[in-house]
Amino acid sequence: MIENYNEFRTINKYFLRISIIRQVQQKNVEFNKTELFSAIKYLTNKELKQLLLDFYGYDSDSKGKFKISDSNKEWLISKVLINVVDNYIKSKRAFNKFEQYLENIILLLSLTNLVDEEINNILDVFKKIINKASNTIGIYQSINLFLSNQYNLYKPKINEKKLLNLITTVITKFVYRQYGGYDFHAITRGEISNLYGYAKIRNAILKDEQLIDKLISECKELPIEEQLNISQSLLLNIYDISTEPIKNKLKNYILNIKSNKTKEKHDYLIFELTLIIRDFKQLDDKIIKELSEYFEQFKDSRTFSFIWYTLDSQIDYLIKEKKLIKLEPISKAIKTLIENYKNSERLSII
Repeated sequence: MIENYNEFRTINKYFLRISIIRQVQQKNVEFNKTELFSAIKYLTNKELKQLLLDFYGYDSDSKGKFKISDSNKEWLISKVLINVVDNYIKSKRAFNKFEQYLENIILLLSLTNLVDEEINNILDVFKKIINKASNTIGIYQSINLFLSNQYNLYKPKINEKKLLNLITTVITKFVYRQYGGYDFHAITRGEISNLYGYAKIRNAILKDEQLIDKLISECKELPIEEQLNISQSLLLNIYDISTEPIKNKLKNYILNIKSNKTKEKHDYLIFELTLIIRDFKQLDDKIIKELSEYFEQFKDSRTFSFIWYTLDSQIDYLIKEKKLIKLEPISKAIKTLIENYKNSERLSII
C-alpha cells in the first residue's frame, strides 16, 4: 500500500540521487540491485532520464553512459525484463503499470555496454513485444532510443539477421493488420526509424519479395494521406536495405501515388520534396510554381504553420546539397514568414 504514496516515491528519488552524488568522482554511474529496482519501479521514464542526465557535465566524455555489473545485467535481462514483458503482454491494454517498468528497463540497458549475446537477447524480447503486445508509442520510442544510444555510445556490431527479423516483424504486423492505433501511428510516423538506420549501417539486405508485395498491396488500400506517411517513414527506409527487385517494386509504387490528391497541400509538397531529395524525381517548374503559390497565399495573412519548418529544412538541403538554386526565392519567402511569426504575438497557428 505504501508504494502508492507520493511521499514514498519521493524518498526513492532522493535515495537514487544520493547514490549518484556519492559517485560524482567516478567516470560512470553504477546502481546496485536495490537501486535498479527502485529506479525501474518508482520513477517515471521522464524522471529517470533527468536523474541520469543531471549527473554528467554537458561536455563529459562519459555523458549518457551507465554501468551495470555483469551479474546485475544477467538478472536484469534474463529475469526482470522477461517477467515484465510477460506481464505487459498479458495485460492486453495500453498504458498499464508494466509499460513504465519496461520503458525504464530499456532506458537503463540502452546506456550500458552490452556484449553481443545480451544485445541479441534484448532484440528477441523487442520482437516479442512488437509481435504480441498492445503497444503505446512510448514503447516504440524506447526501442528506437535503445538503438540510438547503443550506436552513439558503444557502436556494437548488432547482428544484421536480428535486425532484419525485427523489421520483418514490424512489416508483418502491418500487413496482417495486427496493429492497434498506437502501433499504426508508430509504424507510419517513423517512431522506429533507428531500426532501419542500424540495419543500413550493418549492410543488412531484405530479400522477402512476397512480403513486400503484400505490404504494397496493403498500402494501396489506405487513404492518400496515410500512403504518403508510410512511404516516407517505412517504405523509403526499407528501400535502402533491399535487393534491387524489391527496390524497383517500392519505387514504382511510390512514384505512382497520386500525392496531389491529398487534402492538405503541404503534405503533397513535403512528399514531392522528399522524392527529389531521394533522387526519385527531378525538380521541375511545376513543383517550383506550386511551392511559390502555396507560400504566396500567406504573404499578407496573419497565420503560421509549424509545417513550414519542415519545408524550409527540405529546401535548405536541396539548395546546399543538391545545388538547386532555383529554390532560393522560395527559401527566402519561407524564412520571412518564419521571422514574421517570431516577431508577432498575434498570429494564428494553422
